[in-house]
Amino acid sequence: MGRRARTDWSSLMKGFRGVTWADRDVDIALAVGCSRERVRQVRGELSAPRSPRARSRVGTMAESVAKLDVSRMTPADVAGKVGCTEAYVRMVLKASGRPHLRPPAGRRKWKYGWGSVTPAMWRSMTDAEVASMLGVGSPAVVTQWRRRRGIMKKPRVGLRRNACLTTR
Repeated sequence: MGRRARTDWSSLMKGFRGVTWADRDVDIALAVGCSRERVRQVRGELSAPRSPRARSRVGTMAESVAKLDVSRMTPADVAGKVGCTEAYVRMVLKASGRPHLRPPAGRRKWKYGWGSVTPAMWRSMTDAEVASMLGVGSPAVVTQWRRRRGIMKKPRVGLRRNACLTTR
């Protein structure tokens, strides 16, 4: 023998008599006072049709962006209002061709204070020293930064270029 439910479902069926089945299961559940799952089960028992709004959403994020007046907003502002990423907003605005405020032009802000290291410091300090000064986790990051920008280090004293190729 299986388990028996403690709830008398026949008494709950009485609450479904005046229900408009065009409403969503959530709305019916709130009106009747039961769970959404129970509304789904009763819908099946009574062969009531699914709600036309069963899986409808209020709108996509692109539609939300389209409804806003973005002429005086940056993509970051729009993303904050809609609740999506700034990259998605830029993609939607570019596809629609709608004018919006561009972020202020200026130098990109870096994660570390690279501008505080003078050319003399680059030449005199090792990459490990610069990394500890800026709070960079690895000297390899400093080496990569320096090499990409063509900042040369002072050659080490006592070492010759291609020393391994010289004959003795």
